[in-house]
Amino acid sequence: MINFFKKLINTISRRSFGRTIEYSLGRFRTVRSLRRFYLKNFDKSDFIYGNNRKFIKHLNSKEVIYNLKKKGLHEGLQLNDKTIKKFNSFIYKSKTVEHGNLKRKISTNDALKYNAKRPSDPILVLDHQSKELNNFSNTVARSKTLLEIAEKYLGKVKKIQTKVQTSLVADAGIYYREDNGQTVTFHYDVEGFNFVYIFFYLSDCDKYSGAHESILYSHNFKKLKHLFSSACQSEENIYSTYKGKNKVIKGKVGFGFVEDTSCFHRAIAPLFSKRVCFQIRYVG
Repeated sequence: MINFFKKLINTISRRSFGRTIEYSLGRFRTVRSLRRFYLKNFDKSDFIYGNNRKFIKHLNSKEVIYNLKKKGLHEGLQLNDKTIKKFNSFIYKSKTVEHGNLKRKISTNDALKYNAKRPSDPILVLDHQSKELNNFSNTVARSKTLLEIAEKYLGKVKKIQTKVQTSLVADAGIYYREDNGQTVTFHYDVEGFNFVYIFFYLSDCDKYSGAHESILYSHNFKKLKHLFSSACQSEENIYSTYKGKNKVIKGKVGFGFVEDTSCFHRAIAPLFSKRVCFQIRYVG
């Protein structure tokens, strides 16, 4: 029986099948569980080793895993002051490139001034890029404190991706935002078999400045029409299906949370002030 499971999960995980099979099967809880079981017990590839540097304040990893499994979300992580200052310093020195289709190179201040003119093609999200920022982001992502949470939840971490972005105030409709990489529509991630995200706000954030919104418990409970149709669903559909389960995640600078993005979630478009965010994606 064990050999059967090993062969089955190895088969559906082969890269030769491409993204299509991941998109088709990664949305099912059973497939994700089998993937976790395989990685934890049978995968022979090398581990990604963590570092012992301290970037966040103390947390209870057992509580994090419990909340992830039950609700799909754990709030309350906190970057320490030294780490926040380093991020701010590297962001200030980095180049900024528009996220999405146009890829315009523009500073944050110039982008804000441009959007204030209410153009037909506002700039929504900026990617902060520099060798120093990328290296520091990857070092934080590989801290044992965070990496061990991902490993316990996924079975094993196979890949880590990081990004630092600023979401800007802009006058734009939903379709323009979605076409240009700002995910303001409720959706669940399907670009892999198993994954977990850790987010840190690098600016004060509430529902008026681009907060993240998650639908609790939806990583484990979806209607068949959600599993066998688009991963994106309307606000009306989600709110009526998951009454009282939505959670707008607010926090001060350095506040963080862990999310199984198999949950329905979205970014709320900033209305009054920009949002700066550091994101880590752990893939199993």
